[in-house]
Amino acid sequence: MCSQPISFWQPDYLKEIVFPIVVAFVTFLLFKKIDEWKSRRTFSTLGVLIIESLIEEVSTGLSLMKDVLNAKKTLTSIALLPNKSWTGMTTISDDVLLRIIKATIKIKPVSFTPRQIRSHCKNYFTHMNSNWELHINSGPNWRDNTKLLLNGGYLEATEKVLAMLEQTKNQLDKNSKRIFPK
Repeated sequence: MCSQPISFWQPDYLKEIVFPIVVAFVTFLLFKKIDEWKSRRTFSTLGVLIIESLIEEVSTGLSLMKDVLNAKKTLTSIALLPNKSWTGMTTISDDVLLRIIKATIKIKPVSFTPRQIRSHCKNYFTHMNSNWELHINSGPNWRDNTKLLLNGGYLEATEKVLAMLEQTKNQLDKNSKRIFPK
């Protein structure tokens, strides 16, 4: 008979049971973290694409507003502000919004804060666009009404939304290229 009791911490048990479990656990955690980084990178890239389309429409709208303010457009040539990229608050999904928040948390906003991107885009694409359309279609007083809109802060607000979108796009683009994205 064996006079020594068998201990769990003997080298054979470590090699055959504990070591494989530790290796499997560490491997699982590593692959999970790699998948998380890939997902962050993917949502940052998606955010860049969404914001690029919003930037295009806001830039066009800003150009239209400036043309009206400078009297370069007549009633027949004034277009409505583009808004086809905006489908509501879900245009910027929760995952993309989370990447925006994480990627811009330590930066100083150039205009509106990027973490409120949904709210500011909603204000531009929903409220400002509908007011613009209402005043353009208001008949003989369209120029006075439109100047009132522009002098009432619409031009400045549009410039701030555009600056916020560009800053957000730049931060998401940087985040999508990081090895360990935020």
